[in-house]
Amino acid sequence: MTAHCYMCGIVQTTENTNPDKNRHTGFGSRCIQCKRKYEHDRWKEHKDEIYKKHREYATSERGKLSFKKAYKRFFKTEKGRIARKKQNAKRRNFGFNIIYKNIFPDCIDIEWHHINNNDVIALPNKIHREMACGHDAEKHRKLALEWVELLYPEDVYNNCLEKTSKF
Repeated sequence: MTAHCYMCGIVQTTENTNPDKNRHTGFGSRCIQCKRKYEHDRWKEHKDEIYKKHREYATSERGKLSFKKAYKRFFKTEKGRIARKKQNAKRRNFGFNIIYKNIFPDCIDIEWHHINNNDVIALPNKIHREMACGHDAEKHRKLALEWVELLYPEDVYNNCLEKTSKF
């Protein structure tokens, strides 16, 4: 199927146009490139007005509720949980470099354990909480390393050992 772009006059395939449910064809009247250029030019011209409207909406009750719902939805996703852990690590002056992907199924709650101040690895929540040692981070990291040896492949364990020894 094709669509005619009224800005550049070129007949485009529908893959190069944005969907538009309000039009009888189901596709927009501009190609993606022209729409992008239009939006960019509009932004440049009316930047202050757009910022003002965004600020007004963000500070309104409706806007606050909308943002709150969006944040809740986001932080329930895996990407959101990792983002929250990164925020907390940054607040505590720790890095959040995932050295090995999460190997556990979704039904197991995980926590990202710091093997040093920068690098993290996934451990089941129950195991990670059971080895809490108060404020003794060294003891906690040694216990966690034993679990890493049991749960992860040998090369991951050796990598963790190497990173821990540098710490």
